[in-house]
Amino acid sequence: MGNRTERDSLRLGVAGVGSLGFHHARILRDLDGVKMAGFFDPDEARAREVEGELSVPSHASLESLLQEVD
Repeated sequence: MGNRTERDSLRLGVAGVGSLGFHHARILRDLDGVKMAGFFDPDEARAREVEGELSVPSHASLESLLQEVD
């Protein structure tokens, strides 16, 4: 996967950024060959917190996130 370009990176997202989901988002954000499309969490305060901490976009709904991933 190290030879992938931004254009052909796999677009992934995370549904739920509780304790484990937060780490999934953090790790995926930094993986080569992956473009982090964002995450969804129904807790708006948690979503804002994680969005600021990880600099990963949050989505207002799961459906919105699913439109952005492969």
